[in-house]
Amino acid sequence: MAMNHDDLIVVTGGAGFIARYVVKELNQRNYHRIVLFDRYDRLTQQHFENLRGLSYSSLKSSENLEAFFDAEGDQIKCVIHLAANSNTTGTDPNDYLENNYELSKFIADFCIEEKIRFIYASSASIYGDGSMGFSDDPKKFKENRPLNLYAWSKYLFDQYIYDNNLEEKVLGLRFFNVFGQDRSKADMQCIITKTFNKICEKKKVEIFDVESTRDFVFVKDVARFIVESIGKSSSGILNFGTGVSTPFRQVCEMVFEAMDHPPQFEKISMPSHLIGKYQYHTQSKNGRLDEMIEKHHYNFKFTPLQEAIQDTIEELKSQTCV
Repeated sequence: MAMNHDDLIVVTGGAGFIARYVVKELNQRNYHRIVLFDRYDRLTQQHFENLRGLSYSSLKSSENLEAFFDAEGDQIKCVIHLAANSNTTGTDPNDYLENNYELSKFIADFCIEEKIRFIYASSASIYGDGSMGFSDDPKKFKENRPLNLYAWSKYLFDQYIYDNNLEEKVLGLRFFNVFGQDRSKADMQCIITKTFNKICEKKKVEIFDVESTRDFVFVKDVARFIVESIGKSSSGILNFGTGVSTPFRQVCEMVFEAMDHPPQFEKISMPSHLIGKYQYHTQSKNGRLDEMIEKHHYNFKFTPLQEAIQDTIEELKSQTCV
């Protein structure tokens, strides 16, 4: 679909980590008529910091989303749905169902009815421990077993799209381990930000005494792909990862190198609350993503991991006295 620079774009989770980079990318491509929605009861000073320097029309409470859709629905050309309770250790199923599942259904149904481009953040957490692999083939979807309430809420919404035959009317990106300067995520910060903070504080990093490898995805790649997708007719629910799995220790070593500090580690036991709920390994299967990139003529490539980590460290340094 063709987009004009004065078209109205809605971003949910608009004060969040990924949204910060999406809005910045939109601005760089001369999109400024953007309305952000977020939960006012969850915002912190770091969320306000995310908004610094961005150009957008308004930040509104998620409580006003339905009224806004009723009033401005005919003006909206695209909804980028990033809002979610992303805490993987939460215990309140009602919160996950209301804010991840029901809200997503409402927005998707509205966009489909009004023929509005709908792009949403799914999650590789739906794959659980990975024992069934990481295939995004819809035929294999119900084989997966999520490990926590966050993952289940994402799983249930993907299932809603499949069960109602809506795949060709939406674009869902099943993000693997997105990283960047994500201080607004508090305890859910990525390993790069956590490692940077630990090196600044203690000159050493604690790592679990069990090996973990993940498919790490640079947030700026996520933003570039989402924004490029606005004007495409691409659809479906697809993995969005690099297809490469890197050990946590190796990633930490890259952070030490970027900070010009010698590596120093301390091994710790896996916390009891994570046992049985932790993904030790993730690795995207990218066949369908590669096909979509080729079919719809995307101008996209993933940033090399070490380059992306260096970029992230420079951004963290700009906000921190090291």
